[in-house]
Amino acid sequence: MKIYPFKLKHKISGIMIAILILVMTVSTLVVSFLIYRQNMDAADENNMAAIQTVKTRIREYGDDLKEKADQTGRVFKVGQNLKFIVEYKDTLGLDVTRKAFSELVRAMGSMGSNLGIERIALYDEAGMLIAFSEKKGTGRISGFYYVNPKPGYAFTTAEEGADLSKSEWKEAEEFKETGYLLQDKALVSEKNSGSFFNQGKALGMLFLVPVFEESLTPGGQTEKKRYGFIVFHRLFDPELISRMGGLTRTDLNLFSRDELFLGNLPGYTRLDLKNIQKTPGPSWRLENQAPLRDTVDVGGKTYIQAVLPLYSESGYAGAFSVLKSGALIRSNTLHVVLVLAATFAGCLVLIVPVSFFLPEPLSNPLKK
Repeated sequence: MKIYPFKLKHKISGIMIAILILVMTVSTLVVSFLIYRQNMDAADENNMAAIQTVKTRIREYGDDLKEKADQTGRVFKVGQNLKFIVEYKDTLGLDVTRKAFSELVRAMGSMGSNLGIERIALYDEAGMLIAFSEKKGTGRISGFYYVNPKPGYAFTTAEEGADLSKSEWKEAEEFKETGYLLQDKALVSEKNSGSFFNQGKALGMLFLVPVFEESLTPGGQTEKKRYGFIVFHRLFDPELISRMGGLTRTDLNLFSRDELFLGNLPGYTRLDLKNIQKTPGPSWRLENQAPLRDTVDVGGKTYIQAVLPLYSESGYAGAFSVLKSGALIRSNTLHVVLVLAATFAGCLVLIVPVSFFLPEPLSNPLKK
């Protein structure tokens, strides 16, 4: 009879410890899963916030460009000269219009050099090319297109920032290097501002800045009239992408089509396009584009990814990808698990000695 209570006491102690282990194990698993899901959701929300930051920075990028273009335009009297060219280029010869054309070319060259623009062109409201400047190697090729006495180009090649009035000018009826600019007249529409373009393996953004000048209405009133557009083709630069990555606190890659163009995760070189639409919806705008969410393996590591597709007037052009490391999420979750495990071990250290004394009063009635 004396052995029985001793065995019962240990049975009660074992049950108490087993219940504790069960409760602690289940609670650790449940809490770990909830924390993991919470970290995953937080990473996803962080990616969505990063995408919004990218959109904001691109909008500010364009707004800054337009503001500086307006300032330069006022210095070079772009509105006045464009108005003169639009009204008289068909009826007056180069001996009269050359000065206005030259001033417009100087303005395009200055904007191109000072703002880091790869290609800049001025068009009238009808979409006809007026003046242009394009980066070529370490210099720029700049010129204008005239129609009187017969259609042709006047152009010059000079170093960045050079005084074009001192450069050697040439004239030609055809100019293959910039002849494609005449085809851009289809882009001269405000709806195309904010779209993207590919240049080889690079990616850039298209901006349109309207040019206004005062004009008399048939009733003799003065009003602001739009005479044309300045069309900017500007490639994304590493500095901008680096600043975006710093602001979003994520890995950020920019793809031209499916190939890596710029970014801070160099191991991620090719984007899977299977879930990206090849053509945008009607009236596509960057601010309305929803990001695509998924996971991707890069160098054996898993990343939570949000992809922002970018489109040109003809279709898909590239994408921004913001990524959050899955290893970081697992590390945060593991930290919580270790804290819970330490708490579990502490509880066992406390409860095991107690379990050997507490069952004694419980088993005493059975001794009688």
